[in-house]
Amino acid sequence: MADEFDIAGRPDARLGRAGRIAGSGWWVAVAVVVFLSLSLAQIVQSPGMHYDEAILVQGAVRMLTSPDKPTFAHDAGSWIPLGKRWWPLMTMPYVGAVKSYLMLLPFAVFGTRLSVARVVAALLAAFGIFGIASLLRRHVSGAAGAAFALILAIHPAFVDLNAFDQGSVPLWMATLGLICLAVVRYERQPTRGAALLVGLATGVAVWARLNFVWFLLAVAAGALLSEGRRVVPPLQNLRAFLCGGLVGAAPLLVFEGTSRLVTLDFIRAVSLRDPLIALLRQRWHDLSEIFVSDGQLRAMWAGPPVPTWERYAIALVVGFLLVVGLARSRNEQAGGDRWGRPAGLALLFYVAIVLTSRLPIHQHHLVTTLPLVALVCVLGFCRLFRRSRRWRPVAVAVGGGYLVLALWWNVAAIRGLHRTGGVELWSDALTRMTEYLEARHSGDQVEVLDWGFANSVNFLSNGRTRLNEVFGGATLATTAAGQPWSSIVAAGGVFLAFDERAADLKYFPAATAGFRAALAAAGARYTRTPFFERRGRPCVEVLEVEPAAKAPVSP
Repeated sequence: MADEFDIAGRPDARLGRAGRIAGSGWWVAVAVVVFLSLSLAQIVQSPGMHYDEAILVQGAVRMLTSPDKPTFAHDAGSWIPLGKRWWPLMTMPYVGAVKSYLMLLPFAVFGTRLSVARVVAALLAAFGIFGIASLLRRHVSGAAGAAFALILAIHPAFVDLNAFDQGSVPLWMATLGLICLAVVRYERQPTRGAALLVGLATGVAVWARLNFVWFLLAVAAGALLSEGRRVVPPLQNLRAFLCGGLVGAAPLLVFEGTSRLVTLDFIRAVSLRDPLIALLRQRWHDLSEIFVSDGQLRAMWAGPPVPTWERYAIALVVGFLLVVGLARSRNEQAGGDRWGRPAGLALLFYVAIVLTSRLPIHQHHLVTTLPLVALVCVLGFCRLFRRSRRWRPVAVAVGGGYLVLALWWNVAAIRGLHRTGGVELWSDALTRMTEYLEARHSGDQVEVLDWGFANSVNFLSNGRTRLNEVFGGATLATTAAGQPWSSIVAAGGVFLAFDERAADLKYFPAATAGFRAALAAAGARYTRTPFFERRGRPCVEVLEVEPAAKAPVSP
């Protein structure tokens, strides 16, 4: 039983009642509650919905509101007709529509509300923590599983990027936790049916996000190099695993077939040409920030930079414990010793893959290293405890320092979100703008002049606002469809743009600049309604232009 062992995974009759409680599953439950509490404390501050956060759930809104083919931008083959309805396969060429299906029931019961989407995202991540901790409790000890769960539960970047899902991190964690639980079941009963379930969970994880394959390759390489053929299942079980994987990833395979491997075209289109040394320098900075508090969502509330000493202090601790785990041990059968090398090698391989990839890698990708980082830290301390009790004060000091840093950044995020309501693309100004559009232009087509509005407005209006993005490929003279801006202005309508005073909020500036120039040249009559961030900074605006036939030219 896991609760009969100390953190290093060895029997210890001196643990007593308190020690047995610490080694039991109760502390994993406590960690889950702490994580959900921190997530909820940020969610209730109600920042606005980011474009990338909305794209992951707008498929659910469409399925609940209309059986027809979606009118918003999507890749060819990403939605297919079955029966009398259209069903999503993929959200993006490398992200499956798993979350859209998961959100159908919560949205049907509680409504398509932003808070519902965020609470479900946090619950998915919490399930991931539980699943991984369950596997660790089986192989090392209950206390080690609890320590792992607590590390992730209070980690500021982990809390941020799961509460506000900009990169499908909650689903990554949930599917990883599901795989771990399936592996636990397989180890108890290594049947072909159990192997099939492991493969099915793995296939769903790959469908959910294609770069999960990197994680699988890193873990497999670490296990094979360390354990050899001992980790390879019997042939019949391996076949069952592969069959389950094909079934779980079937929607992805169908998409690739119907779209003629559009994912490969996407990869070629977005691949970076920067020198590798420049990529490594930037990504190391981003990774070291992830060890403390991510810059992507710290910018969500205009937070301060992470002090350099914090980034490097935690990186040094992780590096030291990584070396400890990789070193050969006299007792390779002990849980904390046996799995230290596979976990350390998996982390090294995975970090090497993401740091050297030619694909755009941001912090919402790098946060997926944190489960392996937490695992390496726990297993490293397990080995040190086995060698000598003198390491326990060190662990207490390191854990106390981490606790203080983590809580400081979490509290700072909660206060920052309360003060600002989110800034720029996370601003709650987008929510107020959507309410205005629903009140004044429900059912009207709205032209979107820049990136950052369409998905958010589509979700927040429950799909009732019809949106048309005209910026992609637009020039100062014409729209993306080749229409002159003068004809667009003459026809009139409703247009969304970033406030002209927010100079740094421009992603495809040609469209907005061309439209404003045509508007001024035509002397058209229009109404401009701006929306501000809570801190008073201009953010977005709605431009309602009267058709030329009804609007006399202004003097």
